[in-house]
Amino acid sequence: MKKISKSIIISLILGILFGLILLFIKLRFKLSEEETMRIYIFLSIAVLLISVIINLSYNFFYARKINALTPLLTDAKYDEYLEKIMAIRDKVKSKHLRAIAELNRTAALTGKKEYATAVEILRELEPRVKKNAFCRDGEKVESMPELFLFKGLRGSGDSL
Repeated sequence: MKKISKSIIISLILGILFGLILLFIKLRFKLSEEETMRIYIFLSIAVLLISVIINLSYNFFYARKINALTPLLTDAKYDEYLEKIMAIRDKVKSKHLRAIAELNRTAALTGKKEYATAVEILRELEPRVKKNAFCRDGEKVESMPELFLFKGLRGSGDSL
């Protein structure tokens, strides 16, 4: 909740600052309402596009880093993989990339036959999966056959 409030406050402050800068430009250059609106729309689109490009670049960069570690798993170098995936997990700010790193961590732990630790990590990730109850084509998570193994590891037949 605090994180949402913090992002809303930051967005509000940036919006007010953007409006003040635009007002300054309007008064300084004695622009009409129409010209001011064009500048506002142009700058808004530019800020949005730059934000999207930065976000996609960040996610793409770390996704490539995570994918580059895959040969370590195929070569059964689980300790080295765990070391590097933990470094990535601790460095990224995105909760989704952190969850992907944790999920990949379970693959290495399974390779090392540390099943209990892998199941604990999956249990920690489970509430996030529950939040998104529909996965593909409106199919509920509970009816997906891929989750049979996970249900079996949990030791109960109840649904996710």
